[in-house]
Amino acid sequence: MIAILAVAFGVALAVMPPASDCSMRPPPLNVDHIRTASEVKSVVVDQNELAATALLNDGSVLRVTNMGCQHSGSIVRLWVIGQPPSTTETQVWIAKAKLAADIGFDPVEAKFFDKWLANAKIKPQEEGGLTADGSFGEGDITYEVIVSPRDMDVGTLVTVSYAYP
Repeated sequence: MIAILAVAFGVALAVMPPASDCSMRPPPLNVDHIRTASEVKSVVVDQNELAATALLNDGSVLRVTNMGCQHSGSIVRLWVIGQPPSTTETQVWIAKAKLAADIGFDPVEAKFFDKWLANAKIKPQEEGGLTADGSFGEGDITYEVIVSPRDMDVGTLVTVSYAYP
């Protein structure tokens, strides 16, 4: 009898789906907001509707990816084409980070990000580029900005993100 129960229990475990470590859901992607931004020329939305790629009027490319598992939030990467401004021109890069967030984040999140960015400390990275850090934003939201110049004048990647803990 014990053997039968052990086999039945083993079969039940084998057919049960594994418990998920991911209890959060990503925020919805605000595609209409991205499409209607004046800087956006065209948008392609991924099949899962959690990511989109936008071609901007100046030839830059913006990639938005909403995520949710251990953290819930969004990452926006802006590929700035051509010879980048100097990393000492921090106001130029702050404007690029703000542009990326204003297009890629939901307008409410973008407003919080912009408020955080106005008080963030911009620091040079050892390998080139810049990072921005500061205190947490509204609540316990974590924000980040990374400006990464690429070799051979192929452009600069500006990454902005927010995450709820």
